Amino acid sequence: MQIQFSHFRFLFAALLAAFGVNASAQTNGAMTPSEIAAKATPAVVSIMGENFGGRPFIPGRGFLLGPNVVATDYAVVRDAAKVYAKTSDGKKKEARILGVDVRLAVAILAVSEIKVAPLSLGNSDAVAVGESVYIIDSPNAARQGVIGDDMVIDGKRYLKMPGQVSDNSRGCPVLNDRGEVIAVTVSDPTRRETCGFAVPASYLKRLGYISIEGFGNEADKRREFLRSEGAQEAKTDVNLRPRYIRKSGGALQREAIRQVIPLYPPLAKATRVIGLVVIEMTINENGEVISARAISGHRFLKEASLAAARGWKFRPVKTQGEPVRIIGTITFNFTS
Repeated sequence: MQIQFSHFRFLFAALLAAFGVNASAQTNGAMTPSEIAAKATPAVVSIMGENFGGRPFIPGRGFLLGPNVVATDYAVVRDAAKVYAKTSDGKKKEARILGVDVRLAVAILAVSEIKVAPLSLGNSDAVAVGESVYIIDSPNAARQGVIGDDMVIDGKRYLKMPGQVSDNSRGCPVLNDRGEVIAVTVSDPTRRETCGFAVPASYLKRLGYISIEGFGNEADKRREFLRSEGAQEAKTDVNLRPRYIRKSGGALQREAIRQVIPLYPPLAKATRVIGLVVIEMTINENGEVISARAISGHRFLKEASLAAARGWKFRPVKTQGEPVRIIGTITFNFTS
């Protein structure tokens, strides 16, 4: 009986080898490149649209991170007035910016009526240099490579990707061998190298559109992150006060050339939480929101408001011919 069982195990391993399947990989839950491509391709969308002058902007890609929610490189939508997403079946749908983070170089979009399973996030903190990854930058194909380096640039952690990330490949998902997203490809932050870069998926959790209770202590981490950013911004304001001016809420809102309306958080809606949320933001010389903090409002509404506020864009302001940064507030009103 023992001999027969050994023969059976040998035969099973031989069959796996004949079909190009590694037995240990199957045990560890690893997928083949073709399986990864088949799983991920339906969840990858092309991003296109128009800038504020009505001209088409350079497209990129994005991927479904949740039901009707798409993650992409912030550079893909930076100058967008209108955004569209084209799904793998060729359908074009209008997208809405939910939130962006200029410092993390990622953006979150809402696209209605996409009936495709979203991709799941893997543990990007566990990714090591030399590990095999798969980039979905063309339909039904998983480009394989290895992590070239783990870099910190301007306080942000990046993964160096194999090969160059072209303009229309920004915002692609980078997956591990289990088909989980561990990074999103972005433009080269240094502008000095030809290799591609990717932002680890852990940063996507910092954008407040995601239901925080789904990520354990991520809410505490997010609050600490906001406190540290606010403290750093206040310190910078003292040192560079001549470059900053303040604007009232109404005056600031009139300067907006792109407004992002927050989603009504499901928990707040279920518990009928309503009211105003006041967000104080710092806007850089290019009109981008580089810091935002909630100074009043119900805690169930603050995360969605912060994510939306980071997606606003304003006309650049100059005083005496010199570009300046703006500090001001906007108010969101949540009603039932």
